[in-house]
Parts: sequence; C-alpha cells; structure tokens
Amino acid sequence: MEKLLLIDIKVLFEIIGYAGTILVVLSMMMTSVIKLRIINICGSILSMTYAIISNTWPIVLMNGALIIINILQLIRSFSRKLNFNYKKVSTNELSFKHFMEIYKNDLDKHFNKITISGKEEVFLVFIDTELVGVLVGVKNNNRFNVIIDYAIPKYRDMSIGKYLYPKLKEHGIEIIIQSSGIKKHNKYLVSMGFVLENNEYIKKIK
Repeated sequence: MEKLLLIDIKVLFEIIGYAGTILVVLSMMMTSVIKLRIINICGSILSMTYAIISNTWPIVLMNGALIIINILQLIRSFSRKLNFNYKKVSTNELSFKHFMEIYKNDLDKHFNKITISGKEEVFLVFIDTELVGVLVGVKNNNRFNVIIDYAIPKYRDMSIGKYLYPKLKEHGIEIIIQSSGIKKHNKYLVSMGFVLENNEYIKKIK
C-alpha cells in the first residue's frame, strides 16, 4: 500500500513538472504580452515546485527569477500611463491602407467578410506614434454601425476601446452598433459594456 502511495505521489510530481513545462512553452505562443506573462508565471511556479521537490536548485533559482521579472513587468504594464491619441481619416488614408494590409490575416479571423466601400468613417488609434487600432463604420445620424473594431495583438489588453468610444460623442455619435460574430470578439464587446439586442451588440455612449 505504501509502495503504491509513493508511486502515486511520484506520478503527481511528474505531472506538475510536465504541466509547468507545457505552460511555459504555451506562454511563448501568446500574442498578448499580458497573457504571455501571466501564463509564464503559472508555468514557472509549477516548474519551480517540481525543481524544489527534485532538489534541482539551479532550476529553482531560474524559475524564481522568471517569476519576479514577469511580476515586475506586469506591474510596470498596468501602472504605465499610455499616451493614447486618435485621428479621424478617410478610407483612402495611406496609413490605414497599410495597416489593413499588414494585419489582413488576423483581421479575417475576427471579422467576417470585410468590405470597404469608401463611404465609411475611419478612426485610427495611436499609442505615442504607433498605430495600434482602427475603428471603421458607417454613421447614420447619431448611430455608428461598426464594420471593424480592431486592436493589434500587442496592445489587445490595453483598453483601447475604453479610450476611443467616449471620443466618438465629439463626432455626433451616441450609439455604437456591432453585429455578433466571432465568440472572442463578442466577449470583448460584453466587457466593453455592449448589450445584445436582436443579434446586435449595442452600446450607448454616456
């Protein structure tokens, strides 16, 4: 019985070690820096636990250092004041066209059947001088029907929508409408305060 128990504990320790390794590897595949660091911390904690059990102290020190570095970087990311600014442009704007070409594959994953007629209004969002997001749609009186609401992976957790949406009121927009589509984007809309009504997500700008 004791032998079986020892074997079970050993298997559990091995699972912890493998789980830690898998999480660390998975973190390297994250496009979001925030998610990368959080998953990496979890993986490092498991790997460090396994290393402590195995008495492999160099691995303990390495994972401990990774945990500290990732936590410090997360604190820096959340405490950093981002210098947002935006610009309203036409669909012929070269920077907009270039952006759409660079991120075409990722855009296709988040939005179905993107068609730009040239009559849409375009809002570009910058952090410092870097173009990090676009909002494209058609304005009808005080309503704005969104075609594209996109942030680049690097800044997808940086509340670009929270910055831009209130600014739209300065352009006579009081209601933002987005069609339901990709599940991930729908979750984002809910987190931004959109309400699902008749298969459309609606947000009133206060």
